[in-house]
Amino acid sequence: MKVLINNVHEEGSGGGGYWASQIAKALAEFCEVDLIKDQAPKRIKNNPELKIDHGHYDPRKQYDYFLDIGHFKSVLCPRAKKNIKVTYFPNISHSVNKYDQIITLSPYSQRFVKIYWGKDSLICQPYSKGLTPGEKEEKTIAVVGNIFYEADGHSKNQHLLIDAFKALGPGWKMDIIGNIVNKEYAKSLVQYAHGLDISFHASIPDDQKEAILKRSQFFWHANGFGRVRPEQTEHFGIAPEEALKCGCLTYVHRSGGAQDFCTSWETLEELRDLTLSAASNPKENNFANHETTVEFWKEVLK
Repeated sequence: MKVLINNVHEEGSGGGGYWASQIAKALAEFCEVDLIKDQAPKRIKNNPELKIDHGHYDPRKQYDYFLDIGHFKSVLCPRAKKNIKVTYFPNISHSVNKYDQIITLSPYSQRFVKIYWGKDSLICQPYSKGLTPGEKEEKTIAVVGNIFYEADGHSKNQHLLIDAFKALGPGWKMDIIGNIVNKEYAKSLVQYAHGLDISFHASIPDDQKEAILKRSQFFWHANGFGRVRPEQTEHFGIAPEEALKCGCLTYVHRSGGAQDFCTSWETLEELRDLTLSAASNPKENNFANHETTVEFWKEVLK
């Protein structure tokens, strides 16, 4: 079975790339997979972990399945025997009439696939593998997300979380983890956190990030705060899922898909109060495990 995957996200660049990599690795277990990048259709991205036979993209080559992964409009035409659109969140301006199947990553995005595109869809939830809870340090908070700023986009609002951290009072510690996308915003965060017990960790290895999550009592996530349009909110987010598996009490903004399985908050004051209450009255982390399996894709591609 031959599969062509078009992926617009770099692996390691964030949750989008992480999810696309999971899908590619799952399919490579039982398919012959070509993985390409939409921005340069003639170049195959080399990723030895995928065990994929890489080569040059040939539009004359016949495929059983074509997977277009991402939320941007593809320059490639779906020409396989069966064509599948894999979307993080549906773009209302895109046409998906040439696709035979729609797959998305959360009930939240699934609802908008139906609203925007009038299509039914399957859910393939991202997951983090091998993570387990660690011994927690009291009054510790972890924040994970790419570090950049957009007035109306998918930025993670770390500056607002610093505001909420200030309101907790003395004795608290925060670790902010993320790839630096915008240097000026990153510098402003460091300056804003001056004098506070806040540590910044830029582009650290996964094992170091995992160690911080394992010892952190809380995880805060603010993507979607202050946004209006549904596509600007967090439609899932792999970071909250990782935090939950590491045993963190995970608080996300009340928007997007992460609120389907995490404790959610609406205002910074509510986030502060939730955290202080849980610190005074410790709670258990009850998490229903997500797991994307090879069997899911075998069922889709049968």
